Amino acid sequence: MDGALFLIDFQHSADQVAAFCAEDPAHLWAIRAVSRSDSSDGWKSLSLRHLEFVVDQFAECWPPEHHPSGGWSGDENPWDAAEFIRAAIGALGADNSGAASEVLNRLADNPRAAAYRDEIKHVRARQQRLRRDTEYRPPSFTEVKAVLTGGLPGNVDDLKAATLDALERVQTYVQQGDTRAWEAYWTGSSPKDENTCRDRLLDALRGYMPTAIALIPETRMPNAKRADLVALYNGNGLPMEIKGQWHSDVWDASTVQLIEKYTNDWRADGRGIYIVLWFGHVPGKMLPKHPEGRSLPSTSEQLRLMLIDRLDPAELARVDVFVLDVSRS
Repeated sequence: MDGALFLIDFQHSADQVAAFCAEDPAHLWAIRAVSRSDSSDGWKSLSLRHLEFVVDQFAECWPPEHHPSGGWSGDENPWDAAEFIRAAIGALGADNSGAASEVLNRLADNPRAAAYRDEIKHVRARQQRLRRDTEYRPPSFTEVKAVLTGGLPGNVDDLKAATLDALERVQTYVQQGDTRAWEAYWTGSSPKDENTCRDRLLDALRGYMPTAIALIPETRMPNAKRADLVALYNGNGLPMEIKGQWHSDVWDASTVQLIEKYTNDWRADGRGIYIVLWFGHVPGKMLPKHPEGRSLPSTSEQLRLMLIDRLDPAELARVDVFVLDVSRS
């Protein structure tokens, strides 16, 4: 009966169905039986929650296995179980909703589904392309004209280029302007906290970006994570991770946070910008030791190059590193 509850009353009986599945890996066949009447039929109105449940409950005890090259009998073999789990993953990939993206993100991080992680990530990438294709809105003549004349971005790479240009303009003004703009990042002789510095950078960036591009702090990303800052325009979203030079994760946040957690958002298409705030020599707020024991940089440009060295070529093709020098002039 528990197998039937999976389809009939899953909303109120999920715990009972989970207990049933945990009793014996072979209970997968009961779930398959109520999900599909036979191997040739499609899914019976299964929700995203149903599909995630199948992968979460059975991926660990039924690892990937392919049909043998010779003959076999029956349809309750290990490869049949793996095929059922792959079909659930594939069904998630065929759904172009944001909710399906979130399920795939959760499964990619789920240790119980580790055996299928590569396949989940492949399906997730395909699903993100499907979302972009489905939700893409062709630019109007006015928008095309704006891009051709150096105006609004046409894709996420244009958005990244526009944001980097704005960052360069902020940098020039902070160090060469006539208002001691770097003081916005300091309290006396001490740097302000990261969140305050992010907000001051956001204030400055908004003055150099077209008003049509939204710059939003603390934006929700996959797996309920929040990027420090995201630039949004026309369905494209560029995440930015911001760290003060003293942060314990400053050497690895470009990969651990920006790339692994934020750039897989469907709007980002793998793109992002890692921003480090450089304050120079400040006792108590110095750079942590380099992971490989290298001498610490003495300039913001040296730090930028050292951070770039920690990314592989594939990552560098998608992610830019920007070190904003807000040292006291």
